Amino acid sequence: MATKQITYNIPGIGNLSAELYNYTVFLYNTLDSCGHISKLRRTSQLGKIRDIFQGAHHTRYEYVFLQLSIISALRNSNSKGNKLGLSSKRKFCGIIHDLKDYPSTTELLQCLVLLSNMGYLEGTFSTSRAWLTFIKENKNVYKCFKNGLEEEDKGFFEKVVQEYDYYSFNILLALYQLQRYKRKGKDFVDFSSKLLRIYISPSEENPKQLELKKLYDRIREISFITLDSIYAPVPFNIDLASILLNFDD
Repeated sequence: MATKQITYNIPGIGNLSAELYNYTVFLYNTLDSCGHISKLRRTSQLGKIRDIFQGAHHTRYEYVFLQLSIISALRNSNSKGNKLGLSSKRKFCGIIHDLKDYPSTTELLQCLVLLSNMGYLEGTFSTSRAWLTFIKENKNVYKCFKNGLEEEDKGFFEKVVQEYDYYSFNILLALYQLQRYKRKGKDFVDFSSKLLRIYISPSEENPKQLELKKLYDRIREISFITLDSIYAPVPFNIDLASILLNFDD
């Protein structure tokens, strides 16, 4: 299995490393070639909140990197990794044939980190609200956006716009962006889109899909609480090592 070690110094936490696995390396490099990694590095995680709390300015990349690092740490802990089934191969997202094998749960989680964050814009939720208003009030824009999606994603588009669900706009935008990258490989687009669809609506008949969503949501929560606690008006400390040791409890 091809791996790639990346490191980053997160202010308030210190130097962290993350081991990226086969599918993650492929996805990371592909998104990097499309400019998404550099966009993550310059996009503020806190959006307009940084204008209120001066100095609160960690980036979307730092949030992404922390998640990748947590997943890597869990995978490399034999007791936690085995209990959570992180090494197990999963077939429900299909396969990228150039990579020869199906992805593990670890790879699906790390890929989900990248895919679910690629659709965030500068300004985060305030920008998402503006875009949804723009789409809803302009019939041509509504039609063009909808037509740019795969048929099976159009129902999700209608739901997000109708319900003004700006919390899901990043997923919707990622699905739209992926359709623009078919030149990078149909397998890549199909795999990535299916993974996002499973995250949006896991099959109630597939417990592994439900576990994947639950596990990823917990990792997200740990990450944003850990980072945001650094800039909280009332200081409090999060012991990341302790959280990881008790992750499955």
